[in-house]
Amino acid sequence: MKRLFNILLLFFSIAFANAQVYIYGISLEELKGEVLNNKHVIVETNQRCINLDTTVNIRDLFLLYFGSAFYDNYNPYAESLAYSIIESLYEEKKFKEVIEECNNIIKDNPGIIKPFSYIGEAYYQLGDSAKARLAYTVYYNLLSLPFYSGNGTCYDSAFVVRSISDEYTIMHELGLNSIGQSLNYNNNIPFDILYTQNAEDNEEETGYYFNIYLPFSIGLKEILKSDSKEKKKRKNKKL
Repeated sequence: MKRLFNILLLFFSIAFANAQVYIYGISLEELKGEVLNNKHVIVETNQRCINLDTTVNIRDLFLLYFGSAFYDNYNPYAESLAYSIIESLYEEKKFKEVIEECNNIIKDNPGIIKPFSYIGEAYYQLGDSAKARLAYTVYYNLLSLPFYSGNGTCYDSAFVVRSISDEYTIMHELGLNSIGQSLNYNNNIPFDILYTQNAEDNEEETGYYFNIYLPFSIGLKEILKSDSKEKKKRKNKKL
């Protein structure tokens, strides 16, 4: 198992060195530098979003959404697990608890999008249409960043996302349902292709391309590092 961890870490290190990923014309190296020099912006912007401040400027939202991949404790795979808790509270009509839980998730995961839609719906159910509108405005402002990063028709114009769950959020906003998925590489960059079926022709499938370099090559690499450190700690305790 240890050998597998080392192989995977080596693979991601090589992939990171060779890949050339640009988001809105900005390279990942530039973005990483921005985050390391402006960590306070991510924290402050995230808190303003929690406060449903819709006046946050696009530069700060850009740094929050895409730059969060270089921020502390970035784990896009753990984020999706939290949704089951929110959905359970929503089904029980515990709307105040939904809002509280969502805010906790957002605080722990800067740049996350989907919880804002739950907050908007929860406020709507509570009869607070003003806060519902504010929450949905933050949701769509954040979603606009991956949504307009491409059109999803090919590798060169793929949507760039910071989490796998955002792929399905974009598909939902496009009014599409995925019937299949495949992981592909192009120029050492990982892509998810989600397939939909043409309603008028059951044999024809359309693929929508998502650049998953951030969650797959960076997020997964950090998870493997954390797991490796945790295993080492447990081993040292035993000794």
